[in-house]
Amino acid sequence: MQRARAFILMLTLLLLWGAAFQNQGAVLYAQETGLEEPDAVSPEFPGEVPGEMPEQSGEPYQAEAGGESREEEPPLGESGYPDDEEVPSEDYTGYIPDLYSRGDQFFSINLGLVFPTLFPEIHNGHNLNVPDYTGFLSYNFFINAHWYLGAELGGMFATSKGKNMLFIIPIGIRGGYQFVAGRFEFPVGVALGVAPQRYLDHGYPGFYMKGGGSAYFRFNPDWSFGLNAYWWWVPQWFSDPAYNVNGNFFEVTLSARYHF
Repeated sequence: MQRARAFILMLTLLLLWGAAFQNQGAVLYAQETGLEEPDAVSPEFPGEVPGEMPEQSGEPYQAEAGGESREEEPPLGESGYPDDEEVPSEDYTGYIPDLYSRGDQFFSINLGLVFPTLFPEIHNGHNLNVPDYTGFLSYNFFINAHWYLGAELGGMFATSKGKNMLFIIPIGIRGGYQFVAGRFEFPVGVALGVAPQRYLDHGYPGFYMKGGGSAYFRFNPDWSFGLNAYWWWVPQWFSDPAYNVNGNFFEVTLSARYHF
């Protein structure tokens, strides 16, 4: 009886050992051939059966065990950029109404013609050819959105009918007020200063004053182009009033302004 019990116990142990050995062999076979263990859980998608794709959901999932989660792209706004990002500003496409402010500056180059007009003290008329030529360089800065101040340096030369040359070099200060309409600008202003003059071997440390206006088109943020029309008053006064002359000239010039 005891032998029978011992035999049954030994047979039971052999069966249990055989079942364990068979399961361990299946695991080793799966590792060697690259197959997953039977009834194993996929490490990439926890809780899913191998061979089946996980159900789609709006929640981020783990790309790798212990790795970072892949987040969804933020929704795009009407502009094509994410709602929480600033949309890049557009390039210069038009004129900004209040473009100027205190401290804005511009440099201008003017070239054109000047016409001798009235010389009241010369009854038989002046002896200068028409037209003559002039050019100016000027620097200006704005004290607010419309008012500006600056300085200018110019030159004018006129030929006489006797083929002699009159030179005038205006050096002065200038200022004015600028009207704005869209991309068009209309500055009006005055200038005054010294105007050394030279004719043959005669020199005169003169004075000049001029006033007028301009019309410009703002081509881009840096440049504007326009036309100037100014009236000059260039007097010559002497100790003997009989020799006094009040010269008047009319200037028409093309202009380019660089803004900075």
